[in-house]
Amino acid sequence: MKDKPLILVVNDDGIESAGIIELAHQMRSLGDVLLVAPNRKHSGAGRGFPRGHNYPWSGVIEERVFELSDGEPLKGYAVDGTPAACVVHGVFEIADQERPPDICVSGVNWGANVGLGLYASGTVGAAMEAANTGIPALAISKILPNDRPVTFDEKRAMMRVAAKKAVGIAGAVLERQDLKRHFCLNINVPDEATDDTEVVIADLAQTTGWRWNRIERTDFTKPHELTFSFHTDFNPVKGTDMHEVFVNGRIAVTPLSPAMQDHDLSRSVLKRIIGQ
Repeated sequence: MKDKPLILVVNDDGIESAGIIELAHQMRSLGDVLLVAPNRKHSGAGRGFPRGHNYPWSGVIEERVFELSDGEPLKGYAVDGTPAACVVHGVFEIADQERPPDICVSGVNWGANVGLGLYASGTVGAAMEAANTGIPALAISKILPNDRPVTFDEKRAMMRVAAKKAVGIAGAVLERQDLKRHFCLNINVPDEATDDTEVVIADLAQTTGWRWNRIERTDFTKPHELTFSFHTDFNPVKGTDMHEVFVNGRIAVTPLSPAMQDHDLSRSVLKRIIGQ
């Protein structure tokens, strides 16, 4: 129905992830859902998308049908491409050009996307790509408990609170016509969050919270996976997304923008750098 908002639901964990299935189910309470996601996991893809012959994914789209909790099947589109590419396909190919998405919701991601590390996040990358087209966007991530669920239903249940919080925030955004611009909210939900957990505005922590591990390899021609470890001296600054989520146990909402200009670097210093 065209009188309902159209909600583009994407992720970076793949179209069969429990997080996106629960998110799509919950978003149906707000409007019509357009589910477009990678055909396999793309964590760490950032905002990468196809350009030129060197792109390793085909862009082929496969239609799939998912049975959700409300008993009504939902058609989804599995894209052989990155999360950001899924947004491009969803907005400029799959959606009716007379009815573009009113909002994009990316997630629910399996794990946190906080601090400077979020720029590598495919979940955030997809939301930022939507924001760049003028579609308000949310990226929502769920911090994982130490005792992680095993079955699909258990994983989906773990994502329920995060998905419901996303619905509440998305509904509020949809009511604000002035937010139809380059606008993105990054939302992180603690592992023990409930329906009553407080939601707060938080600054972006100016650290990744993790470090790359030393690469031990004697032969550069052999494959090797990049790995990282979390800080053992973890002490996030108060008021940041890391502090609110991991220390205070609150849901952190951080406004983001595709604009990457550094406004803190003074013009006088910059002029000296470039020789003026």
